[in-house]
Amino acid sequence: MTTANAKDEQTARGFVAEAAGFDAEAGLLEQQADERYADGPRLYGGGTLMHMRSLDIADGYRKDAARLRHQARCSRAIAHFLRTGVRLDEKDWK
Repeated sequence: MTTANAKDEQTARGFVAEAAGFDAEAGLLEQQADERYADGPRLYGGGTLMHMRSLDIADGYRKDAARLRHQARCSRAIAHFLRTGVRLDEKDWK
């Protein structure tokens, strides 16, 4: 393995690790959103202002999680490119 290939592989591993971190953080945000959706009516009383605010916060968590999942897909696509030299279309990102 040449020095350039070794550096590319090391960089690709960094992107894969970054993607795993993004996925883990997104999972936590989704879990928090699920808990807010489930516990909101019990804690705040259905239909109250605080219940609606809780749902808005949960929606924000979902939005942030989706952004993190997209960043993870981008990082994995970059790692794939570094390893293979083949660019993936966005629809092919995993």
